[in-house]
Amino acid sequence: MSVDINKFIEESIAAGRGWTDEERQDYLDSIGECAIFAESADEISKDDMDAFNNMIYDGFSTEELMSNFREKGNEHFRTGKRNRIFYRDAIVMYGKALTQAQQLEDRESEERRGEISKIWGNLSAANLQLKYNRSALEAAEQALTLWPENLKALYRKAKACVELKRFQDAMITAQEGLKRDPESKELQKLIRLAQKRFAAERKKEEAKAALALKRQQPIRALWEICN
Repeated sequence: MSVDINKFIEESIAAGRGWTDEERQDYLDSIGECAIFAESADEISKDDMDAFNNMIYDGFSTEELMSNFREKGNEHFRTGKRNRIFYRDAIVMYGKALTQAQQLEDRESEERRGEISKIWGNLSAANLQLKYNRSALEAAEQALTLWPENLKALYRKAKACVELKRFQDAMITAQEGLKRDPESKELQKLIRLAQKRFAAERKKEEAKAALALKRQQPIRALWEICN
């Protein structure tokens, strides 16, 4: 027996399913509060958003979820070159990937540690783009704890140290990277940058000390006269 779906829906709405006018209005009012009818993300609660995410990713293995979130993070990172706000989305996705990575049974295997290290490295890179330098440093250090040979993580650690004015740490880290890749122009450039900023910072401190000394001279002169 065939059913005209459109006609069925129209008749059901018209009949109100046997509801009174008041019951029907209450139902229509309640629909507006349902997340699926939200007009913007601001109208969706965290619980509803989590429920939607669970529906989307239901049936995926932990490894598949980790890879999926990592790839989404990479996509957001690439888009961030055109719109910086997407770097924040990349950070969120890399964080989700790392959460899944913690649940992998073979997370301590050498191959898996290297894979997870790269996600930490990507997280560091996204933080650097937003000048979240301390977070970038911490992420890079996590990456290196898992895989000390992660050259990109060494670069990002050194870069974060430069931005945090930890110039000596930056140069030491960059030198460690050059031991692994002596031809790396990025690391060589970073060492020169650290040296330049270190010299400029020291010059600034010397000028500040000289100014403070100059201000103290009249006081010293007056003190000598009084004595």
